[in-house]
Amino acid sequence: MTRGMFITVLGRMHGIDISLYDGNAVFSDVLKNEYYSPYIKWATENGIIKKAEDGSFYPDKPILRKEMADVIYSYIKAFEYETVGYNDEIEFSDVPDEYREKIRYIQNLGVINGKGEGIFDPDGESTRAEVAAVMERAIKAVLGVNMAQTSYDNDYFSRERIRIGAWGFTENWSTEYGLDLLRNLGVDLIVGGTATSGSQRDLLLNYADKHGIEIFMGDRSKWNDPVDVSAYYADHPSFCGHTFGDEPGSDSFAESGKLFEKYSRDLPGKIPYINLLPMYANAAQLKYGANVADIEYYDSNPDIYREYCKKWFEYHDVDYICTDIYPLDGRGGLENVKSWTTYKDYCESINQIATVARENNAEFWCCIQTWGWRASKRNPTENEYRWQCYTLLSYGCKAIMLWKVTGDNDTLYPSIFNTATMTPTQPLYNDCAVVMWEMRELSDIYVKYR
Repeated sequence: MTRGMFITVLGRMHGIDISLYDGNAVFSDVLKNEYYSPYIKWATENGIIKKAEDGSFYPDKPILRKEMADVIYSYIKAFEYETVGYNDEIEFSDVPDEYREKIRYIQNLGVINGKGEGIFDPDGESTRAEVAAVMERAIKAVLGVNMAQTSYDNDYFSRERIRIGAWGFTENWSTEYGLDLLRNLGVDLIVGGTATSGSQRDLLLNYADKHGIEIFMGDRSKWNDPVDVSAYYADHPSFCGHTFGDEPGSDSFAESGKLFEKYSRDLPGKIPYINLLPMYANAAQLKYGANVADIEYYDSNPDIYREYCKKWFEYHDVDYICTDIYPLDGRGGLENVKSWTTYKDYCESINQIATVARENNAEFWCCIQTWGWRASKRNPTENEYRWQCYTLLSYGCKAIMLWKVTGDNDTLYPSIFNTATMTPTQPLYNDCAVVMWEMRELSDIYVKYR
């Protein structure tokens, strides 16, 4: 592996736009038309590599092991990646003083290891296969995850707690930045979306592991598909199950119940997840599903709704039941507060499904309103986030799902995050975060009681 090849691999791993780095790469021996030229220029501009004393880079010389360690160390520092070291430090006897700190750092991450008996072989060369292994380990180190020793184990995720879940997850969130924003919001559960079924899935799992977030994968949307989960993430501690649908009618329960049986056999301990209709759905929707009409507030019938919830447990051998209830009507801001109303049967709708949950020794989960997604809805204030959460807790709720963290029209109806820029919308983000961390702070005490 030559020096030019190595910097090219690093730049491609980072995903740079080479059109931004055309022209000579500031070294006398790196010509503009060489494949590695834009990558060397990128690395130079970011302080990852430096000129030799004679102003050359020597792109066609084999890269030495000490040079690989130097480059990867400089790359991690240049982009301020947080890393987690798992290996016991080794004091190598053959490392030059100017490389000692960098090699110790890289060895502690497990990216480049020694050759036994205190030998690092700093001037040794590497094959393409060896560099591929180094780059794989570098990615895992940058993500903060060593696959042999994860940051959060299965016991951490399976412990009894108040879950804080996030709906509205998209491909853009499979980044350190995205998961950090969710963690700071108080989220410890992602309800699967497009990011959980594409090429970013592995990155998402590793970032989630670093931040203590579990995931319902989103690649199980068709109920009659055979379960097909790769061995890679089936045992990953951040993987807790799959999403199978939203707001179904009771006519589909028999079919989904059979699928749940197969899922539990194929993936024991993992959760197949479906969110059910609220009490203000009409009788037709409770039978055929939400898609038969737009859900509005109808004259609620607690008896019909309770039967709908009971049927869920008749067909599904699961330890939870989940619904969504969005009680905040009216828009216009604080100056028009007199036009605001709330769903009059809010407490009764919670009572019905929570009662059925207790009767079946199951957990009650609920999605709360986090934004006003149309003209008849309003964004919650901090106190309205708090009112929803404490009302749910008073009925025994064990998971508070945020519906949803991204919206469909950021101009008319801004949600907690701007979908395009992934920036938090204020004051929604801070108001929600304050309350969600209240929930997390009281979780250990709350779950002791029934």
